[in-house]
Amino acid sequence: MSNNDYIVVGKIITTHGIKGWLSIISYTHPLENIFKYDLYIKKSERLEQVKIVKSKFIKKKLVMQIKSIEDINDAEIYKDTDIYTKKKLLPETQEGEYYWHDLIGKKVITTENNFIGIVDSLFATNANDVLLVKSEKSNDTLVPFVKEFIVQIKDEENTILIKLP
Repeated sequence: MSNNDYIVVGKIITTHGIKGWLSIISYTHPLENIFKYDLYIKKSERLEQVKIVKSKFIKKKLVMQIKSIEDINDAEIYKDTDIYTKKKLLPETQEGEYYWHDLIGKKVITTENNFIGIVDSLFATNANDVLLVKSEKSNDTLVPFVKEFIVQIKDEENTILIKLP
């Protein structure tokens, strides 16, 4: 299986305490859904599955304990490490729904057929998700991922058609 079969679902930020717990960021929604998947971390340039012993929220922080980590010294090497799962384990999306990773890399074109750029990343706001579109010629463009702006997503053409205000 290649690394293309995996997707980043979180990140180990730092250690938590002296017993080898790790403080993490989850990219899943809700946050604790990260523990519903088989999880993998990169070790020596290959992905290895990890066994989660315990997980919990502490002061709005998500922390976990991995079986092979005994103390803070063992945990230190995992700081700033991405957490992966197999893409095939993610639930199917409904019509008109997309995982963020499915949108990254798509070309963004206006209804007037002007090329804006390529979706580089997404981020969530209280109101909606936002596409960060990178362009070689101009500044980055932020596009709210809402019906008023997103006209059509053409998977077969790897494009997103948008209507600018």
